[in-house]
Amino acid sequence: MTFDAAFLKRRLDAYKKMFPNLDCVGWYSTGSDQKTDYPVENDAKLQAAIQVHCESPVYMIMNT
Repeated sequence: MTFDAAFLKRRLDAYKKMFPNLDCVGWYSTGSDQKTDYPVENDAKLQAAIQVHCESPVYMIMNT
């Protein structure tokens, strides 16, 4: 798993400039690499990394 924290920070800062009244409330994944509708270990790591920037992010798995 790779996670670019600097990229996330830049994107969140850009969104905050464009939409100052909105906040990050969560994130999603498509679930294409997993065979379950439940979070896997890498999801927990991403959740922890995103939680640094969003107080309590909601995670949604969009498993097609």
